[in-house]
Amino acid sequence: MKKVYGALLVLAVCAAVFAGAACAASSGYCGGEGDGTNLTWTLDDEGVLTINGTGYMKSFSYTYVDGNPVTSAPWGAGVRQVIINKGVTSIGSRAFYNCTGLTSVTIPDSVTSIGSYAFSGCTGLTSVTIPDGVTSIGSNAFYNCTRLTSVTIPDSVTSIGGGAFEGCTGLTSVTIPDSVTNIGDGAFSGCRNLGRVVIPNSVPTFGTDVFFTIPTIYCYEESDADFWAYEMGYPTVYLDDIDAIRTISFRFSFRLPCGESRTLVADVFPNHDNPTITWSSSNPDAVSVDENGVLTALAPGVVVITATVGGASASVTVMAYIGLEAFELSESEIWMINR
Repeated sequence: MKKVYGALLVLAVCAAVFAGAACAASSGYCGGEGDGTNLTWTLDDEGVLTINGTGYMKSFSYTYVDGNPVTSAPWGAGVRQVIINKGVTSIGSRAFYNCTGLTSVTIPDSVTSIGSYAFSGCTGLTSVTIPDGVTSIGSNAFYNCTRLTSVTIPDSVTSIGGGAFEGCTGLTSVTIPDSVTNIGDGAFSGCRNLGRVVIPNSVPTFGTDVFFTIPTIYCYEESDADFWAYEMGYPTVYLDDIDAIRTISFRFSFRLPCGESRTLVADVFPNHDNPTITWSSSNPDAVSVDENGVLTALAPGVVVITATVGGASASVTVMAYIGLEAFELSESEIWMINR
């Protein structure tokens, strides 16, 4: 028989439960203008980072924690959610480098550039909406963001840096707007599941090894993109009849603790015309969903969430559960018997 003391067991369980939790609330400056006080940051004890102010953010390097390279930014790598408020004009290089726990980021229209390696290694990100104000996406900005399944590139973007989305194995399709004039070397290298690329009309200047495999090009018939795809030997599908090729899908089912919310992003293809998605829940008493795809787990249960666009629909299964935070033992010691 083994004798295990309750006090030690409680400490061990609590350590396991709270391991990797965000740091205690802290704050400081992160601006890139003058003395750096043009931007402020606050990190709460839930891992929510909020950045306020006016102007651009400073660039960061990286440091090592337990032998792993992470951002040298003062908020560290324990960030779970990022809220950048209007007024901030850039996201600094390596600002969230290898923040693997980051699952959500809000970028305002005031941001005009995303620095190199800004979100590199953020494996927890599933979707990113790049606002209309952004004109450039730096090299390796989203490198190796492997659960990134959806990215929206607005018409304001003119350049996509080399390796910007390299290693994003979750990407299955991407729309490159006509505003993009240059795509750097290996921008989508390693995106082995990227089989559909929408280039409606004009063709940007491509670097070398931009795509990992030969994608199908979705474009308008007799456009520059159509002639380019023919010269490159890429298969084409014409966008002239969008409804005929509309598809919608999700990549993963997941678990969600009661009391928490998560924004669900459907992979709508082609999505360059910003379709309206209708959301529904098979059991809204357990997991509700609003018109923006925001889920909230209310009670334990297995729920099917459905997204519909026109005549196409897709579903994802969500299991809501009550998460264990901590517990106490009433006895001073516990006896465990090996059999």
